[in-house]
Amino acid sequence: MSDELKPCPFCGGEAKAFYCEESGTFDVQCQQCGAIPFIGSRTSERKTMADVIAAWNARAEHTCRIEPAKDGGWYCSECHVWISPSPMANATEYLLPRWCPNCGAKVVG
Repeated sequence: MSDELKPCPFCGGEAKAFYCEESGTFDVQCQQCGAIPFIGSRTSERKTMADVIAAWNARAEHTCRIEPAKDGGWYCSECHVWISPSPMANATEYLLPRWCPNCGAKVVG
């Protein structure tokens, strides 16, 4: 089994698996945005590092398109949540997120 982790479903950042001594559990956290997404099973059910890596990598892949909103900004075609572009973006598509910050869908197109 590979110990390589898929990127964060929210920002596309690098993820890291870890053991939390305080709770005695394994989990995965994005090193860029800090997200620890729910990955389909209870933390207490993940007994080994291999379990948490398999759960993280087995999450459903879904995609979306980021569409212009009538009142400015953008919205996700999957969850229909309004997304504010980066303050530096000036509403240009090339600076929109690669992953929906709400539902985690990978932005395509």
